[in-house]
Amino acid sequence: SLSALCLGAMAFRAAFPTLRTAGLRAAPRVAQPVRQMSGLKSMYGVFMDSNMKYITFVVSGAIALEFVYGSATNMIWENSNAGKLPHHVDWSKWSEDDDEEEDEDDE
Repeated sequence: SLSALCLGAMAFRAAFPTLRTAGLRAAPRVAQPVRQMSGLKSMYGVFMDSNMKYITFVVSGAIALEFVYGSATNMIWENSNAGKLPHHVDWSKWSEDDDEEEDEDDE
């Protein structure tokens, strides 16, 4: 059975001698359009090319995101508690004369 398989392979090669070498020939190269650098590859070159650039990118990104996140949460807090916080109170409505009268009454 093994010898029959070998004979079959030899007969196949004899019948198609160019089939084996045709795949090894180099196919003619077609000029491909020049690809632009993808966004991730260009970002890698700018921000992650060296260790110092990467650390600087991470730290500055964390500071920027903290600023944006803090501003957004403060805006939400101020809008949801409008008129209830101490810096929203109009202190000019409270006169100091009332405080002096109370002090005199206590004595």
